[in-house]
Amino acid sequence: MSIVIYTNVRLVNSPSGGANSFLRNLFEELGDYDVKFTNDMNTQHSLIFLNGLTNASHGEPSKKLTYLSISDVQYIASKTKAPIIHRKVNFTASGPPMMREKNKNSQTYGDLRQIEISKLIRSSIFQSMYSYKLFKSQGFSGNYSIIKNGVDRGVFNRNVEKFSITRFKGKRTYPHWSEDKVLKLCMVSWSKDNFKGFGLLHEIDNILDSLNDVRVYLLARKPIEYEFKNVITLRPRSKSGVARFLKHMHGYLALARHETCSNALTEAICCQLPAIYVDSGSNSELIRKNGIELGENFKKTVEEFKESYRNIIPITKDCEEYNITNTARQYYKLFRLTMDN
Repeated sequence: MSIVIYTNVRLVNSPSGGANSFLRNLFEELGDYDVKFTNDMNTQHSLIFLNGLTNASHGEPSKKLTYLSISDVQYIASKTKAPIIHRKVNFTASGPPMMREKNKNSQTYGDLRQIEISKLIRSSIFQSMYSYKLFKSQGFSGNYSIIKNGVDRGVFNRNVEKFSITRFKGKRTYPHWSEDKVLKLCMVSWSKDNFKGFGLLHEIDNILDSLNDVRVYLLARKPIEYEFKNVITLRPRSKSGVARFLKHMHGYLALARHETCSNALTEAICCQLPAIYVDSGSNSELIRKNGIELGENFKKTVEEFKESYRNIIPITKDCEEYNITNTARQYYKLFRLTMDN
């Protein structure tokens, strides 16, 4: 029996942000469960799935719900008896400036507005334990699930494409780093936001002259205020293009701060890239033992990374937690449970 779900999510197929990439994969995977999504409130539906809250306006409901305001949620709740599931997004490091503002208690405006609509929500989805704890500390209560984002494991892996014409032809997987190779580290970001770690990457760029056996690559929309002399910068690519890029790398630089659940990071993890990470947001929660924390001295951290590399690699192969198939199964179970209750 098919499930029709009304949603405010409007997806684009061109290279875009991590949320768009994840939700596009999720909706496609849920199609295997005969779940159908609609943006038309007049279409008969049995469930509402709302994502984020990018506009806290109390004005008239927007006709195009690409963005979601409190008025939109109130309007939706008044027009349907279907239960509402809300996927919450932390606004500490994302969204419009107004949504990021903090009050005297260091509570984020956008987070508080999402808590405000909780009385209209049957169940909330948090993308990480970090996200749940942050919302709880600001006053959230209610039914919830923690479901981490997932990626397409058919694309994000370390396998050599069947018909790939590369110097790795004949191998089943792209080789990891060994001591006779230059260590290739990378960072990926769809956003130009400074919270993504561009400032820290710029500091690293200034000392790469003294690291002849290390190359750093950036696949991103680069902020105009940063010019890199040593970091090799590349433009954003399609999903398959990002995967090919990651497979050629040896490690990932997780320099973003306050991330709820970084799609770029989970893609790197599934391509078996151990990470050098900043302990902020959900970084350490996602990486677990698949990397080492960035210390005050980047050169020293790189040496520790090399020394730990052989021990980390076997751990990186255990990344099924971030398989979009598993994520979709958890979403479907929540959908069914919410409808049945």
